[in-house]
Amino acid sequence: MTSSSTGAPGVATVTSPDLTPLFAPRTIAIVGASEAKGSWAPDFYNNLRAFGFTGDVYPVNPKYSTVWGQRCLSSVAQLPTGVDLAVLLIPASLVPSAISDLASNGTHSVMIVSSGFAETGPVGFALQQEVSRLANSIGIPILGPNVEGFVNYVDKVAPIAGTLAPDPRPGAVTLISQSGALVWYVTQAASDRGVGMRLALSVGNEAALTIGDLLTWAAEDSETSVIGCYIEVFRDTASLARGLATARKRGKPVIVCTPSAHSASVQRSIVAHTGALAGNTGVRDAWLRMSGALIVNEATELMETIVLLLHNQEVRSAGVVAAMESGGDCTLFAEAAEAVGLELAPLSESTTQQIRAILPPYANPTNPLDVTGQSAFMTDMYTGALDVLAGDPSIGVIVLDAGPPRTTTGASYWAEPILAYAESVRTQGVVILSALACPLGYSVQTKDFVRNAGMPFLHGHRAAASAIKGLLQLNADRGPWTSENPETKVNSRRQKQALDLLSGRSGTLDETESAQLMQLYGIARPHEIVAKTTKEAVVAAGALRKPVVVKAVSPRLAHKARMGAVRVGLSTSSDIRSACIAVLKAARQAGAGDALLLVQEMIDGPEILLGVVIDDRFGPAITIRRGGTGVESVAGRFLAVPLSVKAAERAVAAEARRLGLDPSSRAVPALVTALVAMSELAYELQDRLVEAEANPLIVQPDRVTAVDSLAVVRAPSPLPNATIGR
Repeated sequence: MTSSSTGAPGVATVTSPDLTPLFAPRTIAIVGASEAKGSWAPDFYNNLRAFGFTGDVYPVNPKYSTVWGQRCLSSVAQLPTGVDLAVLLIPASLVPSAISDLASNGTHSVMIVSSGFAETGPVGFALQQEVSRLANSIGIPILGPNVEGFVNYVDKVAPIAGTLAPDPRPGAVTLISQSGALVWYVTQAASDRGVGMRLALSVGNEAALTIGDLLTWAAEDSETSVIGCYIEVFRDTASLARGLATARKRGKPVIVCTPSAHSASVQRSIVAHTGALAGNTGVRDAWLRMSGALIVNEATELMETIVLLLHNQEVRSAGVVAAMESGGDCTLFAEAAEAVGLELAPLSESTTQQIRAILPPYANPTNPLDVTGQSAFMTDMYTGALDVLAGDPSIGVIVLDAGPPRTTTGASYWAEPILAYAESVRTQGVVILSALACPLGYSVQTKDFVRNAGMPFLHGHRAAASAIKGLLQLNADRGPWTSENPETKVNSRRQKQALDLLSGRSGTLDETESAQLMQLYGIARPHEIVAKTTKEAVVAAGALRKPVVVKAVSPRLAHKARMGAVRVGLSTSSDIRSACIAVLKAARQAGAGDALLLVQEMIDGPEILLGVVIDDRFGPAITIRRGGTGVESVAGRFLAVPLSVKAAERAVAAEARRLGLDPSSRAVPALVTALVAMSELAYELQDRLVEAEANPLIVQPDRVTAVDSLAVVRAPSPLPNATIGR
């Protein structure tokens, strides 16, 4: 088994291993077998047998002669040659030697349930590094350590601790999680809802097999059609990128549930659980989006997105309409949609007129559409409204509030005609689903109905809205790869000029150097002149249009305005002279006695920040948000680099109003050009940059101009042409 480059110390990445012995073993050894109270071993054995595993199970423990009514082996050396899977429930300190002995005995795969590795500190981390080294040297797949096991629904193998779901059904969902508890919750919910699973597993500390490796396996698995993941810490982005790329190539959606991790308490919890930091979650999410993953932040959203994508992975258009029998449901769903950023578009005039002719006079045809409680008795009103909505080609998703039948008495159910009609409307290419305000328990009959229905029933309005948003994103991203995330061609001449400018430099550049760097990529600057003395600055100002700005510039003045090293709105020689004296004094107080003076023509307009950051795991990302001195208080999202022109246009259109811009302004194309330029700068210089920003970037009617620039660089990488996070 070979290994590739890794994203974290002590993590080996397995390259395309054969995981059949691990996930579909015919023989299993439980090392650390015991019937003692408090041991996990009985759970593993009992769950295997209860789930239908018929192969041989070999208990191993030198303390016992018999366990579970059969002979207990004293050591792994007594195992038959070629056992498919060894499950280790032994102290962490004994794990490396056990793996070596198992390899010598021809064991085909290992799962380490034991804890006490990197999550516990330096000693455990060293043990985990040894496991990683062994994984590379002996060439067998190793899952863990610190895992709770897995359930293979198709092949009926369940080496896992905890309570199995009461009604497990084989299906097409593979769940890969860094949390064993989340595996339990999702598999229990799937059982309660009649949702079929393919494989559910926890990955633990990923000392050998990573989430990326398992994603690759799931993407290539013929039984899997939807993949769900829970990830707290992204330990190996290289293998994860390969797994996501494989899933995208195979047309299998990957839903990643990952904590937003904004608060310190969440960060502390992640460290306690995994022994590692979550990192910059904004850059992380940008990287995931670029890689084709659908992002959710809650387990309920993960579950509902899985249910929706099992039924529908294509949508004819992005228009979403809620048509509900309850006005309360309409209000709650509209609020939930707004909370997750799902837009409910206004109905067209033609559609509005047709619906008005069907519903009672007191109905108000808007979106959400309240078809009124009367439709529970006169269901042809509801089905008529559905017919009109399905006939509008701008509408791709219709959301109902008609739940599945729950009665077992044989009594008629008001929504049955509506649900039957909704299924028939699907032939027109529209996605129809039901969003229930609260989770419901399913009887056996309800499970059967839902499983045979041609439409999904989603639980919880917010989770349903998030799932619909994911479906729309999936369809937006499934165009040609180059339409959103081009393989950018490096402009080698420009890159060489930039690297020459950075030659021998590390740390913060002064503003003039940062400006030179950005000008190479087409980021415009105002008319400006650098002066060494106050006298030179006053003379220089005479050549510029008034009013002017005076700044002190030095690498030690990264945030000049906060330090009092900037003066604006200057028109007279006296004011300019006084400003020069003041900013140089502020510079000296900040430890920048060598500061120069920069005199600029003053430009007014909306202020925007374009910034890039190079993350050690996720590579370069760019953000666009309101600029100026209060930027830290303004939320903004990141976009992964490189950006195509089309992707930049979409980003600017989405953010325009929050940036204080008219989307139809002539400045918008100029801002798009600047966004692409900063993207190219980040992409070509990612091995040297730490961060860079143009803030503020002043927007004028037909151009944007960076009136302040900042760049922080690192020393050249010892590895030529290294690409961070790729």
